[in-house]
Formats: sequence, structure tokens, C-alpha cells
Amino acid sequence: MILYVVRHGQTDQNVLGLVQGDTESDLTEKGREEAKALRELVESLDVDIVVSSPLRRALDTAKLITGNKKEIITDDRLIERDYGLSEGKPVDEELTVKYWDFRLNTDINEVEKVQDLMFRITEFIEDLRNKYENMIQLLFQN
Repeated sequence: MILYVVRHGQTDQNVLGLVQGDTESDLTEKGREEAKALRELVESLDVDIVVSSPLRRALDTAKLITGNKKEIITDDRLIERDYGLSEGKPVDEELTVKYWDFRLNTDINEVEKVQDLMFRITEFIEDLRNKYENMIQLLFQN
């Protein structure tokens, strides 16, 4: 199995420099263009299945990349990390370093612990491996 991972296109909150986590945010025109730019590449990969976060920005990106020609399966385990009380606030680089420190594994500001995030993503990938072991290629995004 080959696993292709794609991040959603640029969003309104990205432009504003705000933490969006699992908060909904729309793609910007640039974000839509970024997704469309991948369409030709993805078509050349002969992707078997597409799995996406159910967040609107991820689904919209997946639809644009596939040109609405593939069924898109959603999985809640692909939802962006919950940034708790930091959501909607300006990105704080110092806190970001702490949030991603695997050994510290902090939940400062009610942020989802990085070890919990890694567990759910690992569980998702293991489930894919078991469910689609005969498939060759897979595309999913956050």
C-alpha cells in the first residue's frame, strides 16, 4: 500500500495567522487553486480510495483534487488537532513548540495532547492497513 498525504489548501484563518485546529474555516481562492493544482498529479497516480477529515476545508480540498470523480470517505480520526483555548487566537510560536513536544505531552490551554493525537493517527493507519491491504494506493489528507 502506498499512502499519499495531502494537507488542505490555504484557509481564511491561515491568512490571518490564527490557530484553527478543529474549528471550521473556508478555503481562500489561493487554497482552492492549490488543490486544483494537484488534480493532474493525483489523476496520474491511479488512486484507489480517498479518505478525508470531515472538516469542510479538508473535504473541499479533496473534492477539488479529485474533481468530484471519486467517492470521499470521511474519518473523524483525521480531524485536525484540538487546540482548545488557543483556537481562533494568533499563533504563539513558543506555545507551539510546547504543544508538539512529545516528551512534555502537555495539555496547556486544553490542547489535545500530542501523544493522544499520534495514537489516533496510528490507529487510523493500522485500520487502513487491515481494511485495504490488497489496495495499492491511497490518498488522504488533514
